[in-house]
Amino acid sequence: MCSLKTLCWIKFRYRHTPFHFFLYIKKIIYFVHYFVIDQFIRKTLQYLAMKHAQISYIQKLNSLILIKHTLFTLLWLVSLALLGVRAHAVHASLQTWAYLLLAYFSARTSGMCFNRLIDKELDAKNPRTASRALPQKKVSERFTLLQAFVFLFVMFFSVFCLGTHVYTTAVLLAFFLVGYSYTKRITAFCHLILGSIYFVALICFWQAIAQSDFQIPILLGLSLCFSIAAGDILYGALDFRFDRAHAIKSIPALVGIENAVKVAKVFHVVSVIFLVMLSRYFSGIMFIASLLVACVYILSYFKEGFEERFRFANTYSGVVFLLFSIIEFVWHG
Repeated sequence: MCSLKTLCWIKFRYRHTPFHFFLYIKKIIYFVHYFVIDQFIRKTLQYLAMKHAQISYIQKLNSLILIKHTLFTLLWLVSLALLGVRAHAVHASLQTWAYLLLAYFSARTSGMCFNRLIDKELDAKNPRTASRALPQKKVSERFTLLQAFVFLFVMFFSVFCLGTHVYTTAVLLAFFLVGYSYTKRITAFCHLILGSIYFVALICFWQAIAQSDFQIPILLGLSLCFSIAAGDILYGALDFRFDRAHAIKSIPALVGIENAVKVAKVFHVVSVIFLVMLSRYFSGIMFIASLLVACVYILSYFKEGFEERFRFANTYSGVVFLLFSIIEFVWHG
């Protein structure tokens, strides 16, 4: 039998193992996701809806673009900004940051509105998407088209305020935003086109705040590109039969679900490789971040259902990477 002193020593040692470190990180991630992101946005919209009748506009817009999902991608942009400051490559004013956030929100909103409009007939036929706002006529096509062009104009206005050196990349980004929905009718590699939107967005973001060290946004952008593509493949598996029946191009429709999952795993591996390459420019903290993001991707494949895998990988990978970017910034900034 072990003595009481030995048991206490074992308990103390066990509480400080790497296993418990990962448990603490997991609790922090769940807290940030559920309380800070999910509950905050839901409660805010409910409060505003009760206080102001005109807030129905925000509710309509939210039904189209899901504002909560905008914040998930924003995590990577904030991480890029922190790493840029850490590398002493970023020197931007508060006004520049404000224009960047406005441009990002406007770009995603415009892209989502165009996507809903272009896919409205397919969404109406697909049982999974038939309940969306546009097929259900909760919002009109005129309203959606107006929002698409208004936010596209706001994006270009914000970019113009940032400087003409960003304009070329912004035009390329707009081309991808509008054209992405058509690519699924042309090529099965539309998932990579979607990922390329975020790659171009990160390059555009970096151009506005820095003039050097472009290896940082390129590596992070490539990682995010393959991560988004992998998630889109998993999400596309939900519409495997529908896509084949309606001649929609996608990896699951082309090679089947089992092989599509293998392709998604390869894309996740490539994404992690780019994160590891990025960590070479920083301390070991970012290398640990890369390994933890890899763990998130691995754990996502143990989730039941493709939609849950998609949400888990996309959400928690961004939260983990942002958390360690903050640690890197505070520790070495």
